[in-house]
Amino acid sequence: MSLKNNTLLYGKVVFFNENLGTGIIRLDTSSKRIKFNYKSLDDGIEGFKILFPGDRVQVLYSNNKVKVNKIGESLVRAD
Repeated sequence: MSLKNNTLLYGKVVFFNENLGTGIIRLDTSSKRIKFNYKSLDDGIEGFKILFPGDRVQVLYSNNKVKVNKIGESLVRAD
């Protein structure tokens, strides 16, 4: 599956390292995984930007850039 410009996708966070500000998302529609960093996170997230494994996200792929927007929380959280 190749990503085309202006594509809206959905997936779940597989991994996010808050120290490095990087993570991996597994897309719902395929087994493809997308790497992202804290700069890709939506500016609507206030304060410290962090995601947890299992969080539902919306991914906008546009002009070879990824924009990640959190749309739901994981049911199993350690906080």
